[in-house]
Amino acid sequence: MKFAHHLMTWEGWAAKAKIPFDLDAALAEAKASGYDAVELGGDEKNLGKPDALLKRLANHGLALGAFGVSVTANPWPPNTEAYRRSMDYAHALGVKVLAVCGGFLSGRRNTFEADYKLFASNLATAQAYADQYQQTIAYHPHVGCIVETQKEVEWLLRYIPGLNLCIDTGHLAAVHCDPIALLKAYPRKVLHVHLKDWSWANNAFAELGAGDAGINFKGFLAELERIGYQGYVSVERDAPPIPAIESARISRAFLAGL
Repeated sequence: MKFAHHLMTWEGWAAKAKIPFDLDAALAEAKASGYDAVELGGDEKNLGKPDALLKRLANHGLALGAFGVSVTANPWPPNTEAYRRSMDYAHALGVKVLAVCGGFLSGRRNTFEADYKLFASNLATAQAYADQYQQTIAYHPHVGCIVETQKEVEWLLRYIPGLNLCIDTGHLAAVHCDPIALLKAYPRKVLHVHLKDWSWANNAFAELGAGDAGINFKGFLAELERIGYQGYVSVERDAPPIPAIESARISRAFLAGL
């Protein structure tokens, strides 16, 4: 099974520690933590020229495991321009699967049928743009957006049945959903995976094995193996309270223990 680590952990720690984010230092620490690939997102503004980024990854002995894009709940022109720049950039990197997060509503969490219909339409427009590059969207249900639970995934799929998925164990656990159940419900739709833990005591994400939500990681990975999952499994830790390299090593040691 191929494991990557998301660079958001290093970005989150840099913001918390009030230090500049250093891409090369983050790549070096991801490699030193025991990972052979990373996940990232953005475009030339934060990552530099595509060729230069690929060279940096190679210099650190890292593969590009995944690339993230954000799509808003409604067709907001600045977001459309932003995700298209990211898709253009991902194409230059040779990325074919895009982990797409989005669907956040301003000022409310209660949702209506029209919300899912509009969001599905916006996702379809994004997928149509990605089609020119033979890229595929893997949509990521996320805490705080209009698609948090398995039931809400089903509502969204009514309007965009061809949509593929990115399963995030921590975000599902945070809304009392079983990642294994969602994986079993849509085994052929899961094109990407985010692996993180959740702590109810702290009401926050946690390093793998440090949460108290009872996530069956061993069973989840076994189910991925059973369905023949071929993609990367990206470890994540949003806004870690400890240095990113320590967080990454804790999660890697947990995986080694499995």
